Amino acid sequence: MPCVYNNTFIMKSVYLILFISIIGLTACNSGDPVQLLAEGKEKITNKDYKGALEALDKAVRLDGGNAEIYYYRGTTKGRLRDLSGAIEDISKAIELKPDYAKAYGNRGLAYFKNGNRAEALQDFNKAIEFDTISPNNYYNRGIWHYQKGEGDLVKACEDWSRAKSLGHADNNGYYSRFCTESK
Repeated sequence: MPCVYNNTFIMKSVYLILFISIIGLTACNSGDPVQLLAEGKEKITNKDYKGALEALDKAVRLDGGNAEIYYYRGTTKGRLRDLSGAIEDISKAIELKPDYAKAYGNRGLAYFKNGNRAEALQDFNKAIEFDTISPNNYYNRGIWHYQKGEGDLVKACEDWSRAKSLGHADNNGYYSRFCTESK
């Protein structure tokens, strides 16, 4: 006798399996630090810094040995004006990955904004040591030179010129205002 299947039973079973699979994937993704890092980065791009911080906090709890997660969480804290938290997290990223040029550059910015000028210069120099082609590191060090004491416009212009040659847009106009031939 041929086997007769109840189509309703089969369809319900298929839907149940699909539902369980979707729920399972969602649960796995919320526990995956790489996925949470990607979510945090996307939220940073969309300027949802509080949402990014939530995702990155979860990612750190799941993987406390990932320098990139600490870097992005520190960067997010900086955007939220938590400079001490930014410095702490980015320092952890550097501890985990001592040649992390972007981390030195961003920690330098946090130090600079926090008034720790000596530490800022050390980090800008270290960022340039590890990444000689990132225009932002030269640009930020140029601002440091320009704003120190009475300012060192020669060194600032050297850095801004290098940043410009590497493709920096000079959005704040420092190079064009202070370093052009007509000045």
